[in-house]
Amino acid sequence: MNTATNVAFASLLTFACLLGSGQANADSAQVLTKTVTYDARTLNSEKGARTLYARLRFAAQEVCAPLDAQELSRHRLWQACVDNSLESAVLKVNSPLLSAVHNKTPLKAAAG
Repeated sequence: MNTATNVAFASLLTFACLLGSGQANADSAQVLTKTVTYDARTLNSEKGARTLYARLRFAAQEVCAPLDAQELSRHRLWQACVDNSLESAVLKVNSPLLSAVHNKTPLKAAAG
């Protein structure tokens, strides 16, 4: 039986959209999402956790791409978006090994 799990990967861009437009219009705010599919069994290994983390980081960068720019202030918004999106996705997956990868903690301590 294939037990694939979906994680809805959400990035809240409301703050960035409002800053970019200079207006506080909630109707124009967007929440962009990307779904990353994975097999929950892969999270039983360090390699699987690292692989999923890389996929989540790539998805975060894609979702936050509208904020990417050369200006330092816009780049900071993009980086905050990526960081928040990645944190949210890791929390949704709720895997000790994935959390250890995200928090850069020793994986053996997290698995034990």
